[in-house]
Amino acid sequence: MLSESYDGTWMALSDDILGLSDAGLYFTSFYFTIATITTVGFGDLSANNFIERAFGIIIMLFGVVSFSFATGSLSSIL
Repeated sequence: MLSESYDGTWMALSDDILGLSDAGLYFTSFYFTIATITTVGFGDLSANNFIERAFGIIIMLFGVVSFSFATGSLSSIL
């Protein structure tokens, strides 16, 4: 859930953001960057721990690569 001190940033979308190390903050930043670049968005439910974020990154990148491959194949056929 959103923290009570929501300031409109991505840092308020994660429950465990205050207890993370610098590496954890960078990984969380990377997760939200990938979610933005792949146009998946943050959604109503977002990843709350390292394993969920890592799985989300892998799935998002796999989806982009698959969609790009399918679009390229269809373009070459046409």
